[in-house]
Amino acid sequence: TQSVLGFAYLTRIDITAAEHAFNQAITFDQSTPLPRLGLGLAMIRRGELASGRQQIEIAASLAPANPLIRSYLGKAYYEEKRDPLADTQFELAKELDLNDPTPYFYDAILKQTTNRPIDALENLQQSITLNDQRAVYRSRLLLDQDLAARGASLSRIYSDLGMDQLALAEGWKSIAVDPSNHSAHRFLADAYSSLPRHEIARVSELLQAQLLQPINITPVKPRFSAAYLNPGIGLANATLNEYTPLFERNQVKLLASGVVGNNDTLGNELTVAGIYKQLSFSLGHLYSKTDGFRENNDERNNLYNVFAQLVVTPRLNVQIEHRRRDSRYGDLALRFDPEFFNPLVRTDIKQKNLRVGGHFAISPKSHIIANVMDVDRENTENVDDPVLGERREFNEQQEGYQVELQYLFQSRGYNITAGAGRYDVAVERREEIDNPPCSSPFPIPGIICITNDELTRKHDNAYTYVNITYPDKLIWTLGVGYDDYKIVDRDSQNRFNPKLGVQWQLNDKVRFRAAGFKTLKRAFVANQTIEPTQIAGFNQFFDDLSATTATRYGLGLDVSLTRSTNAGLEFTWRKLDVPVLDSNSVITEYRERNEDIHRAYLYLTPTKNIVIGGEYQYENFSAPDDDPLTRSKTHILPLSLRYFTTQGFFGKLATNYVKQNISRAGLSAATADDSDVFVLVNTTLGYRLPKRRGSISLSVQNLFDKNFNYYDVNPWVSELVRPRFTPDRSFFAQLILHL
Repeated sequence: TQSVLGFAYLTRIDITAAEHAFNQAITFDQSTPLPRLGLGLAMIRRGELASGRQQIEIAASLAPANPLIRSYLGKAYYEEKRDPLADTQFELAKELDLNDPTPYFYDAILKQTTNRPIDALENLQQSITLNDQRAVYRSRLLLDQDLAARGASLSRIYSDLGMDQLALAEGWKSIAVDPSNHSAHRFLADAYSSLPRHEIARVSELLQAQLLQPINITPVKPRFSAAYLNPGIGLANATLNEYTPLFERNQVKLLASGVVGNNDTLGNELTVAGIYKQLSFSLGHLYSKTDGFRENNDERNNLYNVFAQLVVTPRLNVQIEHRRRDSRYGDLALRFDPEFFNPLVRTDIKQKNLRVGGHFAISPKSHIIANVMDVDRENTENVDDPVLGERREFNEQQEGYQVELQYLFQSRGYNITAGAGRYDVAVERREEIDNPPCSSPFPIPGIICITNDELTRKHDNAYTYVNITYPDKLIWTLGVGYDDYKIVDRDSQNRFNPKLGVQWQLNDKVRFRAAGFKTLKRAFVANQTIEPTQIAGFNQFFDDLSATTATRYGLGLDVSLTRSTNAGLEFTWRKLDVPVLDSNSVITEYRERNEDIHRAYLYLTPTKNIVIGGEYQYENFSAPDDDPLTRSKTHILPLSLRYFTTQGFFGKLATNYVKQNISRAGLSAATADDSDVFVLVNTTLGYRLPKRRGSISLSVQNLFDKNFNYYDVNPWVSELVRPRFTPDRSFFAQLILHL
């Protein structure tokens, strides 16, 4: 009974009381292993890793055939970076209980962090296969939570192997099984960072992960918390959480990364994260700069992030976060011809976010999360032509708040996510034009035209999503959302948006996905929401103009041809009705746009050290004839070869075949239609430092300095981001340290 009491105190993070109870149990019977295990866990939670490991060693000597204690001892050795000893304990645990998935799960994390991702993949797949073997002593609810956690870890290993589509599929399935699983949301936030036009989904998944997570040492890295930050290729490729801790304990960790490259590229990111009793915190700073590949393609970013989370009671977590961003850049867009750009336009962004959130666990099945956000953003765009003596400055200030509340319920065979939100943003705009005045037919030098405008955007929304597992191999997603959008005293609209999706695991080899849904683009304060971002793996939220209505359909198929070969297909169609606004921001009409994106992939692991990946993506964008880009058809074929060694070395060789045809308005017949075909080669060589201290790598993008014409597929976003391909050879040297 004292041992049980000690574990109860541990769940409340009352370490002193837990240690007292475990010591009492040891006094009563020194031959019992359970209180020794509990005492070891309590010491580790306090931050005394070596002393706690010694107690678990004693427990293992008292019960040498207990696989659970062996698994915990392996975890302790892992935390001490004694990897060979950890590996031995996990192997013993596997032998002692052939049906226990736990040691396979921990061993997968060990092998992932020691540069053996293919071995890690095999262990984690076995862990998932064995998950239901625990049914004799785990409830169906906990089995689902186990499966979701393993699925999220499997996704991360797939990411390390470059199997991005498989990684996403596992992440989507994990969230459908358990929407309250914070690790699945955190993984999707990581994975979306490599996908174009998923900025809102990425930061929204990060927000949901933060609200659902227990206190932990995983840092909130600054570059992933801002939707449209452009830190440069080098920093963007750094792994968010490269080394997964197996114990949460009182400690402080420092994570630092830096990158240098040509075109005067320089970046660094510093994050300090820690846990002390019921409190976890994270402090971060990012600085990046580059001159870009052409005139006025430079960029500077400064971002600060402070995050703290407190366990008020075992059921209630509260958190507070403050972010600050200061960015300045020129013309980042690539509009087919690299020389077709504005050499004069400059953009400054200053933004402050203050967020307060909370998570209340009504029971193991029911959760409530809430989030309140206050945002102050100033966006200034300048065009100053000293030759012609013309100047234009546009300034927009937004101040607003966002309040959201969500309820999550999970039971055997189904789960429910329901919530509501309100967005209220006051906008002030000021435009100055010098020479000529904006309204005079006779330009008068020295006279400045000033235009001011003020408006308030409000958006109320509510939604309900239900994931139903019936029969066992099918997960149905049924949902409906209601949106009421208005610009006060000017315009408004409201609508119901139905949602339908299905994920069908036909057998161990084949998974089918399909979805159809409608959305209304709301006036996000910071491009974040806690509403589910995807239906059966198909993204809901894109950076469209506010009040845009969209209908999206999707089909997906993922096939495991053999244990080392995976393939898949995905087809999506999206129809948009985009509002056209007059000078008073009143909608005068809607114009139709269409986006079709189809992809296929094939991944091979022929040996324990080699991964071969191939993908094909087809993008078809169409818009009215007087849009700047009326049509774009793009074929992209990326191929990659990755190599890993047990000594810590890794390498990647990748090619991208790109073929694009575009049509542009406002050009002569001879230049309205353009096309280009090109092949780019990228390479990376790196080394993982011993004892999981970090890594060092050298990357070259566009190895052969290929010149080409390319129109980036991001023509309609509210804030410019760097294109996927750059017509200039780029070198990056990167160092990542975990201390």
